Amino acid sequence: MGTALHARLLFMADFRVFASGASTSYSGESARYQITDGGVLTVFDGQGNRLRFSPTGWLSVEDQPTLNNPEVEVTAD
Repeated sequence: MGTALHARLLFMADFRVFASGASTSYSGESARYQITDGGVLTVFDGQGNRLRFSPTGWLSVEDQPTLNNPEVEVTAD
């Protein structure tokens, strides 16, 4: 009999979410995101709001060492 592993990954850092044709940056000590084993992305924006994205509703999450850093350039392919 096999055992299924159900993991929830929780990340705390400055990050940018690409979803619904736009990108949104989140930062601060309380900002974090979580990806469940089903692929649902939950974003806690650090201001008391929780946003949920279905597995097909978000494209990527990128950790950002420093937001609004002029040395970091985001380009579209």
